[in-house]
Amino acid sequence: MSMAGSFLGGAKNRLLPASVPFSFFLAASGFHVLAWATLFAGASEVPGYAGGPGMVLASIHLLTLGVLSLTAMGASYQLLPVVTRQPLVRVWPTRLSLAAMISGIPVLTTGMAWASPPIMAIGGGLVTAGLILFALLTAHNLTRAGSLPVVAAHGWGALIALLGLMAIALALIGDFSLGFLADHADLALIHMVLGGFGFMGLLVLGLSLVLIPMFVLSRAQPSRLGWVQLVMTGAALTLFSLGVWFDDPRLSLTAFVPGIAAVGVYFWLMRETLRTSMRKRLGL
Repeated sequence: MSMAGSFLGGAKNRLLPASVPFSFFLAASGFHVLAWATLFAGASEVPGYAGGPGMVLASIHLLTLGVLSLTAMGASYQLLPVVTRQPLVRVWPTRLSLAAMISGIPVLTTGMAWASPPIMAIGGGLVTAGLILFALLTAHNLTRAGSLPVVAAHGWGALIALLGLMAIALALIGDFSLGFLADHADLALIHMVLGGFGFMGLLVLGLSLVLIPMFVLSRAQPSRLGWVQLVMTGAALTLFSLGVWFDDPRLSLTAFVPGIAAVGVYFWLMRETLRTSMRKRLGL
């Protein structure tokens, strides 16, 4: 049986109202425009930017939080119940998480642009509340995804990375006013890696194991390769973070070995998915 047949049965009953994901995507579109406008306004800071508050940092977070995170949240709220075959228990917390995000992101990025730690702290608190709501809803859904352990494990890994990057973000905001961190730049680098490759990366890798075969009408691929992909990705993130934390470039460079291996496994899985696609066999 194809992946589509096994997952789409009864999917309509698990889908959220279209207004929920569309609201996230609409907000992401608005923040996308705002991110470019902010970067344009701070263009003079770009050539010599080496970190720290200002218009560049504000534009980066308008992109990462306003565009990428909101898009990932909206898509996950809609698609994860289809993948796990378990509906979300309540819809209103999804809207509450959106409200926290769209109110917190402008405050946070304004604080970054103005180099104001108190404003950053208020915005950071609102954004953290929105992300924690997302993490709780996602975790509750993943606990019921017993038939898809490898996908659920990717989801748990993404949530662990999300909690780590949130903790680091709050520490970085506090450091702007209190100056208690020994190396602000190194922690900011780990924050960036956990966000881009930990949270977003693991979320995409895990959902791809189900959604891509479902969309192209392909058979399921061996789950053991999904576990290899997860282990290699986790090893890469851990080695790189430890290398930065302990100021050991060799350890950070070692992280590229499992990282490249994870990418290779992902490409192989996607190639096999497309090769066994029913659409391809039917010449569609």
